[in-house]
Amino acid sequence: MTSYRLDHGDDLPDWVRQKVDQYLADVVLRFQKIEATYDAAVKGFEAVGVDHVVIKGFSLFPGYTERFGLRPQGDIDLYCPPQVVKRAQGVLSELGYAQNPDHDGHLADHLPIMMPTVPWVPGPNLFDPEMPIGFELHHRFWNEPVMRLQVAGLDDFWNRRIERQIDGFSFRGLHPVDNLGYTALNVLRDLARGLLPIEQVYGLARFLHTHSIDDAFWELWGAYHNPSLRRLEVIPFQLAADWFGCKVHPVVHEETDRLPAGVQAWFRETSKAGLYPRFGQAKDGTWLHVLLLESLSDKLGVLREVLCGVGSKPETVDSNAANQHATEEEPKRSLANFYRRLISYSKWFVSRSAVRIAKFPSFFRLGFRLWQAK
Repeated sequence: MTSYRLDHGDDLPDWVRQKVDQYLADVVLRFQKIEATYDAAVKGFEAVGVDHVVIKGFSLFPGYTERFGLRPQGDIDLYCPPQVVKRAQGVLSELGYAQNPDHDGHLADHLPIMMPTVPWVPGPNLFDPEMPIGFELHHRFWNEPVMRLQVAGLDDFWNRRIERQIDGFSFRGLHPVDNLGYTALNVLRDLARGLLPIEQVYGLARFLHTHSIDDAFWELWGAYHNPSLRRLEVIPFQLAADWFGCKVHPVVHEETDRLPAGVQAWFRETSKAGLYPRFGQAKDGTWLHVLLLESLSDKLGVLREVLCGVGSKPETVDSNAANQHATEEEPKRSLANFYRRLISYSKWFVSRSAVRIAKFPSFFRLGFRLWQAK
């Protein structure tokens, strides 16, 4: 809608045009704040010898988004090498940022998100320029222990980092070939975790379409990226082509044709329906994940995580934590609050489990069809 407004002027109804214009104005103001926030952090990093690259967000221009600074962005994502990422976190702490305590370090590729300690109340405006801007400090490009897939050559992403300048704004980023690789891996990871990252896939489709005749780029892609990485990258590429009908370079077609028969079957069974999710489709990516794994133990491990984690992990209820703010005059009230929370979490767990179990029949039907198609 934003692109349509910028390209076609007054074609939209007045109320829609006014609403979009307000969103655009808010996004511009927020991006100015993002630029200033990033510059302040970089000065702090340089003072203690911390290097970084920007990933996601505004680093996805050009190619993945049409106009610089008009892509809505929440946090600023940075990659820092593991040996300095804690130092970067210390810099942000000194600048007034605090860790978000709700963080699963096992699943994440980054440290707990760092948010500014400023008062703010969320409202209906998703593009509120006053919304606090946090930082995600990433310390790896791919979570191999969780994904159980080895990808060679990712350390070279850091070695090929470059200085970028767009409209007078400077930042350190990945080489364009590696930016594509990292974006594709993000889509694949989200897909395997049961997410449907439609906005990310659209950005990927736009990049592939605008680079579909760029022979020089794809020659570098073949030279820079290891076959194990290219094998994973072309899966999101094929998804983008299926969902949005984008053109792709012939070398992408060649690489896609080398995908295992099971993965080819997965695309035939699922990817055309991606924009119209059916009940239970969110877990289709689990079967893709299983098909990509080599060892039986890894395949069973992924399935066990999906089948046994029927209720997700509710917040831990700790009697000591529940009573830590209680005064000596209010022990009964504190105990009542604890039991109320315990009952609430129990109901949530049971209802959540029921929803997941209801999806199992379609999940297993897909697995059976893929097994037959191999």
